[in-house]
Amino acid sequence: MRVAALAAIFALGACASTLPHVVEREGDTFDVRYDAAVQAVADVNAAANGHCLGTGALYLSQKTGFDGFAYRTYRCAAPPARPSTVSVPVSSTSDAEAQRQCGGAARPETVHHESNVITYRCLGGAN
Repeated sequence: MRVAALAAIFALGACASTLPHVVEREGDTFDVRYDAAVQAVADVNAAANGHCLGTGALYLSQKTGFDGFAYRTYRCAAPPARPSTVSVPVSSTSDAEAQRQCGGAARPETVHHESNVITYRCLGGAN
């Protein structure tokens, strides 16, 4: 009897949260719980992408839980790798453009006079 009461309380708790709902898991994956009869997969994917703070979510699998809700499992995509070098046209804004492309500090390495381009080495966390 107590087990049935506890199960009912947990089920009501699951219903009380707004769906789709992100459910944290151990490791680098997470689930998004949703009602397949009410929410579209596009809404679930949007919730997953919002959870990943701009890197995007990678879909892994889907299952139906004991509570009757559908669960889609995701992992956040790795942030894009920074370039190790960039080449920018010679101008008064070359340094700023190189820093923008590097996503941080950049040091000029080579001036290519024939093509009027400067190659910069990206610093701080670059590949």
